Amino acid sequence: MPDLYEGTVGLLRPHADLSELHFAGVDFTDAELSGASLSECLLEGITAAELRMLNARIVESRIEGLNTPSAALTGAVLREVELKNSRIGAIDLADADLRTVAVEHCKLDWVNLRSVVLTDVLFRDCTFGELDLTGAEGTRMAFENCRAETVTVRGARLKDADLRGLDFARLDGPEGLRGAALDERQLMAMTETFAQYFEVRVMG
Repeated sequence: MPDLYEGTVGLLRPHADLSELHFAGVDFTDAELSGASLSECLLEGITAAELRMLNARIVESRIEGLNTPSAALTGAVLREVELKNSRIGAIDLADADLRTVAVEHCKLDWVNLRSVVLTDVLFRDCTFGELDLTGAEGTRMAFENCRAETVTVRGARLKDADLRGLDFARLDGPEGLRGAALDERQLMAMTETFAQYFEVRVMG
C-alpha cells in the first residue's frame, strides 16, 4: 500500500473513481457505489446496513473488519483483493470476476458465486452457511480450514480446484466436482450423495 489519504463519506457515490484512500470506521449505509472504481484502497472497520457495489471494480485493495448483513457486488471485478476478519450475512457476487483474491478469517452466512469466474482465489479459516457455486468457473481455487453447511456446485466448471480444506454437511450437484481435488474423508462422507445421484444401491 502506498501512503494513503483519508477517505470520507462524501466521496462515496456511484461511478466514483477512488484511489489511494483509507476509509477507517466509516458507515457505508447510505453509500451507493455501483459502478465505482477503487484502486489501492484500504477499508477498515467498515459497517453498512447494506453495502451496494454493483458492477464495481476493486483493484489492489484490502477490506478488513467489514460488518454488514448484506453486500451486493453483482457483476463486480476484483483484482488482487484481500477480504479479512469480516462478518457478512449475505454477499451476492453473481456474474463477478475474481482474480488473485484472498478471503481470510471471515464468517459468511450466504455466498452467491453463481456464474462467477474465480482465478487464483483462496479461502482460509472461513465459515459459510451456504456456498453457492452454481455455474461458476474456478481455476486454481483453494480452501484451507473452512467449513460450510451447504455447498452447491451444480454446473460448475473447476480446474485445479483444491477442496480438501473445505468441510461441508451437505453437497448439491456432485457432477460439478469434476476437476476438483478431494481427500478420502470427504469421499467417504459423500457416499450417500453419490449413491443418490447415480441411483445406485449401497449394499453390505
